[in-house]
Amino acid sequence: MDYSPGFLQVGFKLGVFVISFLGLWPGNLSSGFAEKEWNLRKTAHFFIYYRHCPEDFLNRVEEVSEKSYYSIGDEMGFYRDEFWVWENRAKIYIFDNRKDYLSYTKMGAWSGGCAFPRRKTICTYAGSRRFLGALFTHELTHLIFREFIKHHSVPLWLDEGVAVFMEKSNRAIYLRQAESIINSGKFIPLEKLFSLNINDLDRNYKPPSERTDVVKDYDFVHKFYLESFSLVNFLISSYGNYKFLDFCRDLRGGKSFQRSFFSEYSYFKNLADLQKRWVEFYQQG
Repeated sequence: MDYSPGFLQVGFKLGVFVISFLGLWPGNLSSGFAEKEWNLRKTAHFFIYYRHCPEDFLNRVEEVSEKSYYSIGDEMGFYRDEFWVWENRAKIYIFDNRKDYLSYTKMGAWSGGCAFPRRKTICTYAGSRRFLGALFTHELTHLIFREFIKHHSVPLWLDEGVAVFMEKSNRAIYLRQAESIINSGKFIPLEKLFSLNINDLDRNYKPPSERTDVVKDYDFVHKFYLESFSLVNFLISSYGNYKFLDFCRDLRGGKSFQRSFFSEYSYFKNLADLQKRWVEFYQQG
């Protein structure tokens, strides 16, 4: 899986929750990326390609990208073997408008931005306000996390849980929503959560118009993202960032997910034990 097509933004009483899906690089996307057709602006760690982007939006992308780059490294410790400098900088493509962005990336109409980790590329369009908020941080986290673990395969919940965790401005809202699901007992069992992939989410996703009461009965996909975030938050809050980083280093070294997880988190006998302590953590909160 090589791309994260941005966020689907859904309103809640408690705030706004944004989620992203992972999938495959669209085969016909490259035709929109002839760099000679783009203007280029360089920052310390990014090449920003644009055509007719308003100056104020371009300036904000510069500011947000550099701030997020350092924030993710400082918060999670995901420092790179090779810094994103000179020709190793990540790429950001800003399409002129939403129509062009959707046409080239083949994203859903709800998408405000998307990431392609193996190509170290993020795409958006001029005027996408969501891109300048939690969306960019989420997508950049995918790039940095995947690069840190050397693109080894990991469960979807971990990839998305880390990305949502880095949306620091929304963290308090997500915690309240996650606690609501966990304390209601209507959460997805961890055994199932650990096995879910993008196709499972696609099959279970319901657009807002088809939901009955999102606040009281979170739909399956929202449960997935909230629980994934809550599990990463539980591990870091309970056992520390260094332990989580050691776990990620094991993945980086090529160990399987199961071996890496239960080696570093030997406190848990199995998934049932992990679920018990996870639930207890949020019930106490």
